[in-house]
Amino acid sequence: MIKRTKTALACVLFAALSIQAAHSRDIDVDAIYISKSSPVYRALHEKKLGVYQEISSTLIDSGVAHAVWSTGNDIVYVKEAGPVNIIYVYDRKNLRRKELGRIDGTVTSALMSQSGRYLFLKQLTIPPSGEPASRRIIIAAATGRKSVSPSSYPFMDFSIVPGSDSIIRHSASGITEFDPDIGTERTILDLSAYRPVIAPNGVTIPYYSPNRKKLLVISGSGGEYGAQVFYRGNKSPVNGITSASEVFWLDNESIIFRVGSMGDFGARVLNVKTGRTDVIARGSLNTNIRFSPLPKIVSLLINQVLHIYDHRTGTLMNCGIEGEDASFSPDGIRFITLLSGKLLMTSLDTLKGSGHILKKNAASLTSLYREAEKNPRIWNNEFSREYIRKKISTYDRL
Repeated sequence: MIKRTKTALACVLFAALSIQAAHSRDIDVDAIYISKSSPVYRALHEKKLGVYQEISSTLIDSGVAHAVWSTGNDIVYVKEAGPVNIIYVYDRKNLRRKELGRIDGTVTSALMSQSGRYLFLKQLTIPPSGEPASRRIIIAAATGRKSVSPSSYPFMDFSIVPGSDSIIRHSASGITEFDPDIGTERTILDLSAYRPVIAPNGVTIPYYSPNRKKLLVISGSGGEYGAQVFYRGNKSPVNGITSASEVFWLDNESIIFRVGSMGDFGARVLNVKTGRTDVIARGSLNTNIRFSPLPKIVSLLINQVLHIYDHRTGTLMNCGIEGEDASFSPDGIRFITLLSGKLLMTSLDTLKGSGHILKKNAASLTSLYREAEKNPRIWNNEFSREYIRKKISTYDRL
């Protein structure tokens, strides 16, 4: 009975996430399960945003769908402004922003090259004909110059080549690398080498290890993915991956990826050389795993609460705040998050030194969720109780 409840709960969340994905990545999960007209919902909303002010975070902008820390002081983000998306570059030091460009439709994903020279976007538009069209857009950060090419998949279907401005993707000829500087594309792995991995009607994404000597190829859909690592003519399978986008090389031997099923997602680290695996999180409605390659910091969500994983020590830090798509500055001193469409910048040292504030906030949120648990009249569906209990359990562990 419990298993069915968890699965059904996750299905409701999954449907909501799928609908919301057409607009932005930042999901108001509370609103799915708790009535937005209730005092409890409003208090939860205010508390979660208010704690950022208490720990001296900076509000950069509102209405933001995607954001990534680019270079030293620069943060690139996509702001939804009615029928258009405005791309801005925000200078943290001068507290100023400049417009980089505008595109219509829906931006479904955004990645930045490690040098900060190029922003890679996926765009989804619905023309008068009603047939959705997907495009891959590359924007030069210095000039705003755009390069547009058609794509058959509406979400992310490529990855960034480590230490490069190039991207790699699956094509009809195999895995290809595209260099935006010179506009050329070359095949780096023939299609015949990984054809057995390709899932019909799914997405196939390749990922280079940091030294570019290993290549992980993932293919699948709907939470079921096959994967293999190719290295010096050899290949070995990687099992248990349930997301094609929540996959990152932590170093030349270790991969972190999402595992589990709806209602019980987690994160696992695999050493492809030794075969050792470590589960670092479980039991979450979503994980939103992100990796900032320069400072080598992993972030993930456990029931919407931000956690930071240190691969060197194997420790997981409960940050006590909510916020998606965490992205760290190259020096690892600050990070940005999205919450309720607001782009917020936080000092990691200040966060670590705010334990008393975070514990007090967690206690207040737990109290509010307990109040919601006792009041079925403000539940939005039959799975609200299970969701509320997950939130209480997560904040109790702070």
